[in-house]
Amino acid sequence: MPSPTPPRTETILFVHGIWDTGRVWGRFARRAEEAGFRTLCPSFTASSGKEPLAGFVDQVRAMILQERPKHLIGFSLGGVVSRAALGDPEVADSLATFLTISAPHRGSWGAFFFRQGRGYRQLRPGSDFLKALPEPPDSLSVESYWTALDLMILPSYYTYWKGQRNRHFWKVLHPWMLTDRRVQAAALRHLAKGGRS
Repeated sequence: MPSPTPPRTETILFVHGIWDTGRVWGRFARRAEEAGFRTLCPSFTASSGKEPLAGFVDQVRAMILQERPKHLIGFSLGGVVSRAALGDPEVADSLATFLTISAPHRGSWGAFFFRQGRGYRQLRPGSDFLKALPEPPDSLSVESYWTALDLMILPSYYTYWKGQRNRHFWKVLHPWMLTDRRVQAAALRHLAKGGRS
């Protein structure tokens, strides 16, 4: 049975991860548009990991306040910086749902391989940036999607968001979570229900 089609006024803001651009959301965004959503897939210029993550957070916050999307989906680093943007009450109050996909909520030991760049250092487990990440308000419907086979976030269970609703998918490799039709379908079903499980 097809999912209910939401009105076109409902916008999804997709936030890509490190080293990526908005083009990484291509298939996912097209499927969302077929379901009746308006999509925004900007390329954020502060996502290289070389600069402090505050710049990426500021860009996401500004986009949310400007475009007023109802739904926010962040992949990998994009999920973490989107979560940081929720520290602004105006941002958090403007959203109905927030989904993260393979986001390193507890960092990644892989970040130690990159010695240059403050953004990389902020992704190391136990960093001040990660410790300061806010929890979402109760009014916001949150889901976190992760895979135990993630080879980018080390260990993979650091993508599990404690205290929130998590859904596990058996998918090999970090970037393939974006193209997995089961992940896409689960996300769009959740959004179509207005975030109600």
